[in-house]
Amino acid sequence: MQVFQRLHKWVSPLSLALILALSFGCSRDRETAKREYLASGDEFTSQGKIREAIVQYRNAVRQDPRFGEARYKLAEAYVRNDEIGAAAREYIRAADLLPKNEAAQLKAGRFLLMSRRFEDAKTRAVNALALNPKNAEAQVLLGNALAGLKDLDGAVGELKEAIKLDPANTLGYVSLGSIEKAAGRTGEAEAAFKKAIETDPTSITAQLSLANFYWATRRAPEALDALHLAFKLEPNHPLVNQMLALFLVTMGKPAEAEPYFRKLVEVTHDDRAKLTLADYYVASGRSQDALPLLQQLLSSKQSRTAAELRYAELDFRENRKDEGRRRLDDLLKREPGNAAALVLKGQMLLSDGKIDDAVASLQAAVSADTSSAEAHFALGRAYLAKNDRGRAVEAFNETSRLNPRAVGAQLELSRLELAAGRVDNSIQFAEQAMKNAGDASDARLALVRGLIARRDIARADAEVRRLMTQFPESSAVRTQAGIIAAIKGDQAAAAKLLTSALSVDENNLEALTALITLDLRQKNPGRAVSRVEGRLAQHADEPASLLLAARTYAAAGDVKKAEELLRRTIDADPSNFQAYGTLGRLYVTQNRLDEALKEFETLAKRQPRPVQAHTMVGSLLEAQNKPQEASKHYEQALAIDPEMPVAANNLAWIYTETGGNLDVALELAQRAARRMPDHPAVQDTLGWIYYKKGLASLAVPAFLKSIEGDPRNPAFQFHLGLAYAKAGEAAKARLALQRAMALEPNFDGAVEAKQVLASLSGDRPSH
Repeated sequence: MQVFQRLHKWVSPLSLALILALSFGCSRDRETAKREYLASGDEFTSQGKIREAIVQYRNAVRQDPRFGEARYKLAEAYVRNDEIGAAAREYIRAADLLPKNEAAQLKAGRFLLMSRRFEDAKTRAVNALALNPKNAEAQVLLGNALAGLKDLDGAVGELKEAIKLDPANTLGYVSLGSIEKAAGRTGEAEAAFKKAIETDPTSITAQLSLANFYWATRRAPEALDALHLAFKLEPNHPLVNQMLALFLVTMGKPAEAEPYFRKLVEVTHDDRAKLTLADYYVASGRSQDALPLLQQLLSSKQSRTAAELRYAELDFRENRKDEGRRRLDDLLKREPGNAAALVLKGQMLLSDGKIDDAVASLQAAVSADTSSAEAHFALGRAYLAKNDRGRAVEAFNETSRLNPRAVGAQLELSRLELAAGRVDNSIQFAEQAMKNAGDASDARLALVRGLIARRDIARADAEVRRLMTQFPESSAVRTQAGIIAAIKGDQAAAAKLLTSALSVDENNLEALTALITLDLRQKNPGRAVSRVEGRLAQHADEPASLLLAARTYAAAGDVKKAEELLRRTIDADPSNFQAYGTLGRLYVTQNRLDEALKEFETLAKRQPRPVQAHTMVGSLLEAQNKPQEASKHYEQALAIDPEMPVAANNLAWIYTETGGNLDVALELAQRAARRMPDHPAVQDTLGWIYYKKGLASLAVPAFLKSIEGDPRNPAFQFHLGLAYAKAGEAAKARLALQRAMALEPNFDGAVEAKQVLASLSGDRPSH
């Protein structure tokens, strides 16, 4: 109002009218301009000049941002120019501005579906169906959106309705097949895919969908037949060539894949296809064939960075490390937040042994792109090198979340869970890896190791036999077969298999360890020592070999030599936590508790997450009758890993015996029992707390379970007798107490056991 008042003081009525007229004129000019830009864009489109058309459609939108028709045509032009992200944005804006435009609603919905925005895609499908209830494509869109929202039955219903509306539309059958497959109904899925082909035998989409179904259900010959048929139909189809090439590589036939990779470049002239072909050459050991392609791509604005990354990786791989570092540093100066470059830099640093620098680079990569599964996986590997297993697990779990088919992460998780004693988790990750990797030996071997640890020998044996059929020359497979034979008591077969595993791969430390274990079980420490000395002759400074040698000498009774080798291991690898732990346990067996305590305290300071070290320090302090100091270390261990069962069990016992809170002690004991349900000491702790709380009816089952695991432990029998006595079952109490006394007349609770026996009706104190 104030501006108009100031104008009004010096503008005459005639001048004001002129201003208003000019204003309306500008509005009319913008309306005319947007139509002219639209018409110009249409003309360029008809001439195949898509980039010029995009410029004109953008000009039309600048004149009127609510010009829905121009936005729709701009989206179409973006699609033709392969700018899919920009196309998606414009289709969605066009659909908002053209609520009565059926095509706009459908195309926006399809892009929303591709972006996994299933609820929004569903809304667009509903809008299209409101405009035309008989639109089969809208029904298909709705079905796919419902599938994304996990309403699989609803999705099937919508797709069947779409097929009724348009029985000749192969897309309906293809979508139905995909959803039936997702629901686990493979028979119905296969029937739908075949019906799609029957409806239109020339449909590439239908043929590729059936091929993909066969591939996913491990029916490789049928998948290859379907892909060859698709190629016969359209030999220049990019997706057909891409799928054929990838399928053949996956099936271990890389030489047969090359023509399809080359064809993909020929028919698309696309930078991504050239990068894929270059990657194929590198993976095949033909880096010289990759270089001309990468050289071409260096001049491409769109693909320059990707080509530079591959050049740097090749330089590093082929020992041109300085050149590789220079390329990478130049790239990062230009693009400091490039996650892929930071990942490669981290991997280079890791291979150079610069672990802390590698971790820093990979943390930066994850910060730059939190959705990069590759960055999280590389970071997990770096944490492993740093012996930070807790953070490694977190990184691999995030990798698996971002990419549920990340076999490498699942295998690492399987190994880590097995090392931590979480056998069922290890098996679960191995099974996921198998599902994603098919019959890959690494995944099945991880499963076998888990099954052996769980003592499910029958299933482990069946899996190994299958592996022996597929990979008879594999050293790793022979090793697991040998370990199983040893467990089954066939020592001769075990020795033969393990020896043959070493003949295939003389560096197979797992096979050597198993053979040494076999020697020691057969009371032949001399042969065990001879084997490990042979290893040290070839690998004198390798920490893993030194550690194996130390453990072998310790088992053979040469404690002095074992201690010397453990010291050498720690000198060679100051972060080798297993060496510290083994040295500490060696001191414990010699009753050198102060020295053991020192080793584990050192270990606790070195480890980033010293759960085991704090637990061992706590155990040693308990052995020195220092429960209050021990409890502090158990508490520290549980602060890092609340599910650490040994720390939870031991802390629960201390609380119970030193007048602590029994409710807290019970929660800790229950936590330990969840993780170690069959461990006798854990069940005894749980039963003892129930007994102390006056819950004898709950204590008895726990004590019975502890005795089942260790029937010759007098303390367990004693505790059971006390619980039976408190429960009023005198005869059972008497029997348990008498067993305790028979096992060890002077055990710690013997005096009280005699007193309780005397108090039971009809008993006299025994002498």
